[in-house]
Amino acid sequence: MALQLAMIPLGAVVNSVLAFGEELGWRGWLQTALMPLGTWPALLVTGAVWGLWHAPVILLGYNFARPDLVGVLFMVGGCVAWGILFGWLRLRSTSVWPAALAYGSLNAAGGLLLLLAGAGVVPDMALVGPLGVVAWALVAVVVLVIVLAGQFRPGTPAASAAPAVAYMPEGGAR
Repeated sequence: MALQLAMIPLGAVVNSVLAFGEELGWRGWLQTALMPLGTWPALLVTGAVWGLWHAPVILLGYNFARPDLVGVLFMVGGCVAWGILFGWLRLRSTSVWPAALAYGSLNAAGGLLLLLAGAGVVPDMALVGPLGVVAWALVAVVVLVIVLAGQFRPGTPAASAAPAVAYMPEGGAR
């Protein structure tokens, strides 16, 4: 158990490098290409396409042990939920790396459920897995806080996240 917990930070970094390729496509290209539709449509469509992209492995029985349309719908729901958060990271940072790190961390944390399996409990991944309904609710709360903080309102592009007055090493401000 201790080893599994200790490996999460390393797993997050390793998985981030692997997730970078996907994030370059999803948030780097697709989301950016869809932005003329508006922020929310771009985030929702990107998440849905990301989820459908995983349909073949879901139909093979991975992630939810539901090799059917219900399993695909759970995957799409999870990808839309996490995709909104990852998309926001991409927009606010103007880089795909924060989204890749978040994706890598999500994959690394998914191993925590192995601890339950090791204890003899077989969790329903569609409910308590990283892409399950409980995770959707938690992500929805985080997104709601971001929305209430005004981070999705029109006129707050990622570039405006920088302070208006920048510190200069020479001691002056520009």
